[in-house]
Amino acid sequence: TQLKFLSNSNGKSDCLSSPLSIQSLLDQYTALHMSDRILFMKEFQRLPNSPNASHTSNDVTTFLHTITLYPKGLEFILLMRTDLNIINSSWTEAEYLTELTNSIQQVTALWSRNSFLTFKLVSPDSSNELLDNLIRSEAVHPLSGREELYSRITNGNCFVVTHDQLSPDLPISMVYSGLINYFPTQIKPMLNAVGFKTIRPQNPTTACFYTISNAHAGFSRTEVSHQLIKHAVTSIRSRYPSIQTFVTLSPIPNFRTWLANNNKLFSEDLPRYSMNERRELMSECARYLVKEKEGKRALDPVANFHIKNGATLRRINWLANPSEKAMLQSFGMMVNYQYNLDKLDNNRSRYLEEGIISKS
Repeated sequence: TQLKFLSNSNGKSDCLSSPLSIQSLLDQYTALHMSDRILFMKEFQRLPNSPNASHTSNDVTTFLHTITLYPKGLEFILLMRTDLNIINSSWTEAEYLTELTNSIQQVTALWSRNSFLTFKLVSPDSSNELLDNLIRSEAVHPLSGREELYSRITNGNCFVVTHDQLSPDLPISMVYSGLINYFPTQIKPMLNAVGFKTIRPQNPTTACFYTISNAHAGFSRTEVSHQLIKHAVTSIRSRYPSIQTFVTLSPIPNFRTWLANNNKLFSEDLPRYSMNERRELMSECARYLVKEKEGKRALDPVANFHIKNGATLRRINWLANPSEKAMLQSFGMMVNYQYNLDKLDNNRSRYLEEGIISKS
């Protein structure tokens, strides 16, 4: 019954008959609860091989790609991919949707190419809808409103990428950078937190990327954020020739969980830590970032992202972020990944081919 709207008057499957039918597909899918969406996707996965199908291809990937050529088609595919990401992480039904998962991954990768993306530098004059979407989407270092957003984008930079098939005011990935003249070890100056007001120097020497996040779950684990970083570096170099250092100040989201799972318990009373205890904890953090792998890839998702981009693990910073969230994730520690432009390609190849993590 979930797929009744896919049948035409002749009883054949024909979800591609018009833009209106794609809109109907999207509307009806959106109205379903997750359990019903799973049933829908199981049936949808079988459509290309249906004896009643009116299209000629029996390949799921080709079928999905054809849907994306219609208005709202890509939006529908991305919504299914967002749901599949959730299903594959925690639902037993994931094993029955493998073909659909793989096919949607291939189609999304195709639509993630540079030719479909638009890169933008955000300013206070950007559209209200884009600015509001940025505030809603910022999950790494949440924004309280326009005033805080303006502070970050006027004392630094914010680049976003939008997709030509979606709303021009819908960011699918974003990166914030602080423009400074020192090596960053604390997050508060980057965020212009109370008591840490930062004014952009006239001739900054360092660009610090402190938020790099995917704002659209349908584009997760694609090359979109990688392309955005490359664009941001190129643009900043052009606009600020004095900048020679490109570095991140990044969270370590799963470090504390990893410690607990490995029976390595540390006191909650960080201010009372001796230097030896601090060194021990930072040594465990270094081991986690460099040695702990899932196959050839770094176990830590943020480390994997930056190392895969060709960055070098540069430094671990003690108590760089004292927020409650960071304390629960990593005892407040943060890490710098440095983007040495002349080494990116070599570092990226060694990591993807051999699992070697560049560090200094």
